[in-house]
Formats: sequence, structure tokens, C-alpha cells
Amino acid sequence: MQPNSALLLEQKLRVEARARSGADWFYWIAGLSVLSSLAVLANYDWARVFVLGAAQLVEHTVWGAGLLGKGLTLLVSVALAAIFVGFGIHARRGLPRVFLAGMFLYAVDGLLALLVRTWSSVAFHVFVLLLVYSGLVAASRLQQLNRSSLST
Repeated sequence: MQPNSALLLEQKLRVEARARSGADWFYWIAGLSVLSSLAVLANYDWARVFVLGAAQLVEHTVWGAGLLGKGLTLLVSVALAAIFVGFGIHARRGLPRVFLAGMFLYAVDGLLALLVRTWSSVAFHVFVLLLVYSGLVAASRLQQLNRSSLST
């Protein structure tokens, strides 16, 4: 193996790890949102920071609807979690457009959290978006590295 190709391989492995790390945050979004929705439904308000904004909006809209409202809130949370798991699966393949689509959906969800004034959740959304963005940058860089290694 030539010295340049060894350096390129090492760089690609580092960038690939950063891309995967950013993509893994989609799994964290999914898992934390479902767990925290369950905790909030059990009256543990500390968990509200991790609840998706869409689920919070549903909860505020159907507040007082009893078991039906709680079930609808959980259903929204689980459905969105499944979507974020899908983003995680495809983002781990290093596809920048998947990162962008997932970031867009999560940013919109953060705006919904802003609408219901759950400031800790808004702050968490910003934090996670920054981490996913670092994965997007790495995935884009990985594509560049792959193209350059093919042309040499």
C-alpha cells in the first residue's frame, strides 16, 4: 500500500466515523422521544425536554381528553420515532440528502416545541441539530474523498 493511499484510508475512516456518529443521533431522537412521552404520560414532567414538539402539540390540543388523548399523543410519538429510525438507517449509509431531510423534519419539530413554549425542548433540538449537522458535513466530505480516490 502506498503512503498516500494509507493516509487517505485513515482520513476516510475518521470522516466515516464522524458521519456515523451524526447519523446515530436520529436513533437517539427516536428512542428518547418515545421513552420521554411514556414518562410524561406517567406525569414525570422532567422528561418533557426530549418529547417531540409534534407530540407536545397533540398533547396540548387534546388536553383533558383522557385516555384517548394520551393514546393519540403516544401514537404520534411512536410514528415520528419510526420515521427518525428510518433517517438513522439511511444516514448511516453516508447520504447527505437524508441528513438534510431528517434535519429539516427535526427543525420543524423544534418550531412546534417553540409554539408550545417548551424552552428546554427547543434548546435540546438546537443541540441535536448541531450534532447531526456535523454528521452531514462529514458525509459530504466522505463523498468528496470517495470521488477523489476514484479519479486517482
